[in-house]
Amino acid sequence: MKKFICFLFLIVAIDTMAFANEVNNRSSFAKNATLQACVKGDNLFVAFADNNGYEICYWFCPTMANKLFTFHSVGYRKTKAFSPSVEGIATDSKMTWLNSATSDNIGAIYMKKGGWLGGNHLVDNIRTAVTKSVKIMADDYALTESNGRVNCHQVTVVVENDILDPSSAVTASGTYSKKMLTETVHYKITENTIEVTLYHSFAKGVANTINRYYGMQSMFRGEDKIMTPRGPYTDFTIKDKVNSFNNTYYPKFDRFIEMNSTNGWCQASHLLSDGIGDHRYVGNKNNFITTEYNKNYHVLIMNMPVNEGTSYMWRGVYSWFRPLVNNKKVLVYASVLNGKKVLYVDAKRACNTTFSLPDDWVGKGKKVQIAKTDNGLKLSVDSRSRVRVTATQAASGILKCD
Repeated sequence: MKKFICFLFLIVAIDTMAFANEVNNRSSFAKNATLQACVKGDNLFVAFADNNGYEICYWFCPTMANKLFTFHSVGYRKTKAFSPSVEGIATDSKMTWLNSATSDNIGAIYMKKGGWLGGNHLVDNIRTAVTKSVKIMADDYALTESNGRVNCHQVTVVVENDILDPSSAVTASGTYSKKMLTETVHYKITENTIEVTLYHSFAKGVANTINRYYGMQSMFRGEDKIMTPRGPYTDFTIKDKVNSFNNTYYPKFDRFIEMNSTNGWCQASHLLSDGIGDHRYVGNKNNFITTEYNKNYHVLIMNMPVNEGTSYMWRGVYSWFRPLVNNKKVLVYASVLNGKKVLYVDAKRACNTTFSLPDDWVGKGKKVQIAKTDNGLKLSVDSRSRVRVTATQAASGILKCD
């Protein structure tokens, strides 16, 4: 463990020994298990093998300037099945990294009194945030290094960070001594997604203003095209031709998608309407910002006064994928939303076309439902497991599989 940081892994009251025995007795993956996970030192490694010959890998660790525990990197490697060495994700030369936290994935906060705090931001080269606790669960069990490699359906990580006041004294450990707010982040890793739910609560005696808070950000590597379904860019557009835009497109606009044309992989950042995801604190300012240095943002707060006890939350889903369909008419990709397997279907323009459901959506006991469609879009599924997309304009929909 690194000398400059110490994590307290909170363990819930469970029969850890029974879980360890159960894990050790499994010679292969449990029936229908979708994830492999392990803790090694300050690192959490998780892998998901999709049905297309790829393994999507997640690496959580203390990262960024403040050494906060979050997803440091997300990548993929080709595989016929689960790799026998999930522990080796960080050093695997065959890994192609898709997302790297060289800056904030989960946003820092810009205070009127204090400046940028948390995430990747220091003040006078002094840390402005510390991780106070981390709890990791594999399904319903606490996951620690002693469990070794486990098989599960979902990994949940709960992190509590203190965001610090740079006007306070500096401690012997090199951080500011007074807490400005508590940041609690819940990460749910399921298949090719990380769902993030974040809470902020301001500490005793605070009287300040949030000048800017981006919240859900992206550090996707090698992006050269961006698509903003339900926004102004309804097809993949060369990044240099994409501009930031304001709240005019909300509430419809809630998702941006980045593509790396070299390897064909994409990242979608879907901000849900929970809490401040409804953009109540943005006003007429830009609610989507893109930059020349491959960083994109969902803007959540502009110029909001805060005091002791002020609190808010937001929730969003990051997905990494190679599209099932991507042509001039539609984009289709798989994800997980609210615990269900889903297909996002984005009609890029008026069209009438079809596509086949993926293999893991077809078969006995599979029930495909239309979860949501915009006006101007109709989705239907026939007996041959083909989906018909009928659109009178650019519009989006979601199919779910029970």
